[in-house]
Amino acid sequence: MNYQIKKTIKCGKGKSVFTVTAGFDLDFARRANQQPHFAVTAEETNVRGRVVCCGMRHSEVRRRFPELAPLLKWHLVGTDRPMHYEANARYHLEGFYGLRALYTGETREQCLEHFKSTVVWNEATDGGKLPTYETSWSRSQIETDRTRASIRAALTEKALAEDGGVDEDEINRLLVEAINRWDLANLRKATEKFCADRKVAMYERMKADLVAAGIDWPEG
Repeated sequence: MNYQIKKTIKCGKGKSVFTVTAGFDLDFARRANQQPHFAVTAEETNVRGRVVCCGMRHSEVRRRFPELAPLLKWHLVGTDRPMHYEANARYHLEGFYGLRALYTGETREQCLEHFKSTVVWNEATDGGKLPTYETSWSRSQIETDRTRASIRAALTEKALAEDGGVDEDEINRLLVEAINRWDLANLRKATEKFCADRKVAMYERMKADLVAAGIDWPEG
């Protein structure tokens, strides 16, 4: 069985060697007691055989070995799931849907691209449909009013104990927090279902790409 392939090319006017390894490191997986993960990595050595640099270097892999480009999207996808599959997918969707604060310089468009990279998005099989969820705005007014009344009662009890007053701004702030918890819980369920429903089709595409490249799929 051939679980890895290597390709080598001389570069830098023959002064260095660029080697790409694509496949599964089964020995590492056994030592780490984990499922094998597919990886595409590269290293460059000089004329003395010393490593100059190494790592993903996917832009160089794509340029020097364009035939390996279809494999790059499967980097760090395990035989059971992509690394941090559901957790990362949910995190990036939270940013895209505005359910968490964005980092400085981070945009909703970047969150969407990171989500698609995490789940190895495919327009054909995913149908262009992102996970959708029931938002707080679709909840009944009765349920929202009930939550507001519950918050008011708790704050009133606290105010009486401290001989103070009830702050309407505090009520509204806590209501927004409750609404966000509803949305986050609903998005989590929707994302987990999305990730589970598409796994079969995703792995069929992955196996086809690996077979075309001459890489066998680890069984068992």
